[in-house]
Amino acid sequence: MLAADPSALVIRTNVVFGPEGNGKNFIYQLCRNLEAGKTMNVPVDQVGTPTYNRDLAEATKLCIEAGASGIVNIGGAEPLGRLAFAQIAVAALNDARGLSSPHLDGALLNGVTTSNAGQAAKRPLASGLTLDKLATLIPGWRPRSVKEAIADWIASPTGKPLGQ
Repeated sequence: MLAADPSALVIRTNVVFGPEGNGKNFIYQLCRNLEAGKTMNVPVDQVGTPTYNRDLAEATKLCIEAGASGIVNIGGAEPLGRLAFAQIAVAALNDARGLSSPHLDGALLNGVTTSNAGQAAKRPLASGLTLDKLATLIPGWRPRSVKEAIADWIASPTGKPLGQ
């Protein structure tokens, strides 16, 4: 892309989650499995920066408004292993939902290595992103933590409802 147009903006991101119409991201899968009482194998050796889709959209807009070009990483606030992400998400979902929904049982999360996870697509073990360039482009803007993002999602639900 940059070879064709050096002024282009290329966004790199990973582990995107949040409300969406198809219910395919990791948090939807987590809710479906745990609400059904199913054990969920979650890799312990995959580290990324879970990125809330609303933060990704906002940061992208701000980068465009700032006239950014080149490669810009937009990721989450914290590098987390996939199992740690799932555990934080379960706690945050249970807190945010209160007593209005069944609680998710974090004991159903089964930590496994990537080689034993049975994932259809190959996944990198270390895919976390540094956000130094982003911080320079849009000073003062910071992505939400997983806990903050889930609280926002529950407070302003759109897309497919969780658990479906």
